Amino acid sequence: MFLFSLKVLSQDTICYLSGSKIAVIIKEISPKEIKYVKFDKPNGIIFFEDKQLLKYIKYAGGLADTVRAYAKPDTKNYYEFDGLKEKMYPLKLRIIYKSVVLKDESLLILLNKYPVETTKKILLSDYKQMKRLNNNRYLFILTGIVAANVAFLGLNTYKSSHDNHSNAYLLPASCGLIVGTSIYFSRKLRKKEILKRREISELYNASSQ
Repeated sequence: MFLFSLKVLSQDTICYLSGSKIAVIIKEISPKEIKYVKFDKPNGIIFFEDKQLLKYIKYAGGLADTVRAYAKPDTKNYYEFDGLKEKMYPLKLRIIYKSVVLKDESLLILLNKYPVETTKKILLSDYKQMKRLNNNRYLFILTGIVAANVAFLGLNTYKSSHDNHSNAYLLPASCGLIVGTSIYFSRKLRKKEILKRREISELYNASSQ
């Protein structure tokens, strides 16, 4: 997980049943509890909170999720369509449903249960595009990691052979270029994937409007 300065960190807000609120960064959401760090201490202690003590969570994008403790996701009807009551909440590369972060395979199950056939086709098409973006993003990340290792090994090999010729640095330089290119495209794909997850959530939620 990448860590950034406070200026670019996204602030979530927890509201308790008592009415008190705290600024946090949500790390993980499970059926019974949430895991978070305080917003002003992103590298500090990780806290766990029982959902039964919470009124709602307001995510960085402005959406508010009425938090409830649900049965475990593997129960029979957990991913049944219930558009009038349950919403999807896009949170960067995650989608939250019933106060739980959906895995992509669970998201697919949910989309396949959408009751309007024409909308379901669009949702499934968007899901395929999202997965394609995700797979390509990881491919660029993997390419960058491999290139970085090749550059490191190549540079050490040339140093150990005492080869001071300028050609000795061509391989590391080429690999460095590949690493930079991989980082650039993986970031672009990340932005597109976030947008696609948001589009899926908005279309799915439109049923209750």
